[in-house]
Amino acid sequence: MDAVVEKYQSARPVYEGYALKLKMLLHDILESKNIKYQVIEARAKDVQSFQEKISRPGKSYSQPLKEITDLCGCRVIVYYQDDVAHVAEAIKAEFRIAEENLSRQPQLLEIDRFGYLSAHYIVSIGGTRNGLTEWKPYAEMVAEIQIRTVIQHAWSAVSHALQYKQEASIPSKLQRRLHRIAGLFELADEEFVGLRNERELLRLQARRDVERGDDTVPITAASLAEFLATWKGAREFVNVAERVGFEIKADELEEDGYMPEIYDTAMLAGIGNLGELKNALEKADKSYLDRVWKLNRSSGSKSWAVTEPFLVLLMLISIAGERVSLKFLLAKGFHDGIAQVVIKAIAKNSNTQSS
Repeated sequence: MDAVVEKYQSARPVYEGYALKLKMLLHDILESKNIKYQVIEARAKDVQSFQEKISRPGKSYSQPLKEITDLCGCRVIVYYQDDVAHVAEAIKAEFRIAEENLSRQPQLLEIDRFGYLSAHYIVSIGGTRNGLTEWKPYAEMVAEIQIRTVIQHAWSAVSHALQYKQEASIPSKLQRRLHRIAGLFELADEEFVGLRNERELLRLQARRDVERGDDTVPITAASLAEFLATWKGAREFVNVAERVGFEIKADELEEDGYMPEIYDTAMLAGIGNLGELKNALEKADKSYLDRVWKLNRSSGSKSWAVTEPFLVLLMLISIAGERVSLKFLLAKGFHDGIAQVVIKAIAKNSNTQSS
């Protein structure tokens, strides 16, 4: 056994390299298919775990490095239950599948069973990738890829911490409580899918309302997003901002595009529908951007990169005027220094108008 452990210890750097390559490959595959995920984890089994595995009673390996399939492992954690199937299809298209284990999928569990839900695949590099120079060291190696939702991963982590991996080891008086918790986790996964689908329906309805020019549509996160995606007036804010010194950056990395902050500020300004929003923005004093820039620069900042949605937010803050407080801005995630500048620009505007 010592010789086998020593052999794995010597080979482990290759497995670490394999894990890193697989992680980057999985990232590229999911990005190309526009599948959103929470995290991709990858690791080579540590030496102690390897030694424990080959020492377990009832286990016998003639060639452990070939027979043990999880010496290299990856885990893809997604947000929604149906994305597990999407990732699985992508894996089947890109790898040679040696083994597929779906026995822990919800529809296959018996009604009185619990356990962490996930899809497991034992894979190897297949197709033309096998012949590429960077993949040749791993051509004969396998890896385990697990796919779970965030909720499923939480269940697995907690049950592992409780050391309840097998039902047979759990006292019967605790099994009922675990069944109830497992049911809640499964229900949460299903409800998140339902909420996502309902949100998409709301977005489609908001898009139809905006396209037909209905100004009476109430402001919601969905209607705001659709309005700002098509409203040409924001471009004028960008032009002014660039002239005064702001750096404009793309907003593709902004998950929500400041929609929650824009919504709350519009409500604070007393704006209730898209027509009121459009009128208020078109009449807004764009010199506010110049005041904000100059105050920020006078505080020692040499540059300020902003996105188009953030400029809309700044203009709504100027419209809300003195109703905007420092506490409000800090609650919206503004840095204290920026929040102070924004408040001072509002006060300066008020003083100018009073004069």
